[in-house]
Amino acid sequence: KQTPAADAAPEGEYARILHSIRTANDDILDEVMSAKIDRIESIARSIFAIVEEKPERRQEIRSFFNYYLPTTQKLLDFYAQLEAQPVQSQTIRDSRKNIEGIMDNLVRGFENQLDSLFRADALDISSDISVLENMLAQDGLSTGPGEDAIAAAAHGTAVRRPAAPVQSVAGSAAAAAMPTEK
Repeated sequence: KQTPAADAAPEGEYARILHSIRTANDDILDEVMSAKIDRIESIARSIFAIVEEKPERRQEIRSFFNYYLPTTQKLLDFYAQLEAQPVQSQTIRDSRKNIEGIMDNLVRGFENQLDSLFRADALDISSDISVLENMLAQDGLSTGPGEDAIAAAAHGTAVRRPAAPVQSVAGSAAAAAMPTEK
């Protein structure tokens, strides 16, 4: 079980991790691997920026920080070591191939971690917008359908209208198959 102290990483720790990723990348000559490591570094930097701004979000990246980052670092360091070997034996080539094979999944995993940090905020914003729209309507401060078109035309802007509900084909078939009363 993690202690609260283990959950709080000093901001310098984030910089150290990013530096370690950069150092491994500098040691790796393979351009495809290097591009993937660049992406991982960029995503990790974005994740750290969010957590530095809101330290209470640190718990949301616990597995990322305590497992995925160190394991990724271990793989990158080992890859650099393997790549630097003057003799590329079958074992070395196979190990490099295995690490290369996991890189796309790692990039997606890092992207998903970043996305999950935004998901809760996006839901909060959507809820705020919905409440705001309802309050504007209740207080008579929103414009009606015709009025917003007139106002938009006066300001030279387009009117954004919600799409009309679309009935699914399955829904249409089900409705058509239902008996009607006479």
